[in-house]
Amino acid sequence: MSRREALIGRFRATALERVRKITSALVALEEGQGTAAQAQEVGRELHTIKGEARMLGFARLAEVVHAMETLFLPAKDGEGQVAPQVCARVRRGLEGVGRALRDENADEALAQAMQHVAGEAEAGPVPSTSTPTPE
Repeated sequence: MSRREALIGRFRATALERVRKITSALVALEEGQGTAAQAQEVGRELHTIKGEARMLGFARLAEVVHAMETLFLPAKDGEGQVAPQVCARVRRGLEGVGRALRDENADEALAQAMQHVAGEAEAGPVPSTSTPTPE
């Protein structure tokens, strides 16, 4: 295994853990139970995934996460409250990011994620399950 492959493997594992952490915070925020600290953590974690993806050359992934960050951060008020619809859109987008990180048809997963973030995907109930762990 090359050094780059090892870095990518570590990035995927760490990013999946970040996705789980963000999803958990988004669920709390969506239900009105979240705190300002959780809202700040979502912003930081999104920013970190974006930066790491960009550093490793995953431009499309970085673009999708940047769109999530751009949607989420202005929606956050000083007390950490975020509109439930914004949380739902970011959370649905994260599902696609998780699939892409697990290498499950990454291009399609990221395209769907971007549609959710942009609000172009079909509306419907948002599942509250977190991203499954990688095998």
